[in-house]
Amino acid sequence: MAPSPRRPRPPLPKRLAAAATNQLPLKLAALFFSFVLWLAVSAEEPTDEWVPVRVSVVTDSAVSLSEPVPPVRAFVIGRGRELLKLYVSEPTVHRTIDDGVRDSVTIPLKPSDVTLPAWVDADVREIDPSSITLHFNVTVTRKVPVRSELRLRVDSGWRIVGDPRFDPESVTVHGTRQAMRSIGAIPTAAQEFTVRDTSSQMVPLDAKRFGVQVEPEMVRVSVPAVYDVPVAPADSAAHSTASPKPAAKGRVGHAHRGEPQPPTDRPTP
Repeated sequence: MAPSPRRPRPPLPKRLAAAATNQLPLKLAALFFSFVLWLAVSAEEPTDEWVPVRVSVVTDSAVSLSEPVPPVRAFVIGRGRELLKLYVSEPTVHRTIDDGVRDSVTIPLKPSDVTLPAWVDADVREIDPSSITLHFNVTVTRKVPVRSELRLRVDSGWRIVGDPRFDPESVTVHGTRQAMRSIGAIPTAAQEFTVRDTSSQMVPLDAKRFGVQVEPEMVRVSVPAVYDVPVAPADSAAHSTASPKPAAKGRVGHAHRGEPQPPTDRPTP
């Protein structure tokens, strides 16, 4: 009996694909259970890891952070499953800041400053960095006088006799401590103001240039002025038509009494 011919071997790529797909569900199940077993074992083993720390800054109502808090991390030692909890509930460093704080403060940090959640069994060994610098905006409130930047225009017949008067004369300004250092007075808006009588008008204040808030935002302004009544010129025509003074009483052609008389020639008899 003649031997049967040998089948040619399939190429190597086909053999590899067949080996990978042969009983694929069983292979995937074995891989899954291996991974679960590895997680269970590693979760019970002690480990260490750097985890992020949240810095909680409690400030007064007049204080706010001007820049974000620098990142902080802590070196924590514990079981793997305990450290996994720290990615859900971050460790925290608490700091309280009052309104007397400076514009920037450097705060030292120690491992004991880190608070772990109560349900996490782990230890904090290190913290990085060892200090952080926080920058603050401190809001200041004070009374500031009003300054006029009005362009006064006088109506016909009126004359200004004093400086503009404001009601109220001072306003309440709210702003950061840095902005308030450069404010000596709050100016009015640079607009034209026509003086046509002694009544007052409302004008806005220009607080935007300083980056502050002002209360009230408008003030009432009045400008002392008087109305000059024109004086009528003297009637020259009345003087020109006046009657001349009457002549002195006496005989016509004779001089007034008491005046010397010229000599006269009398005829010889």
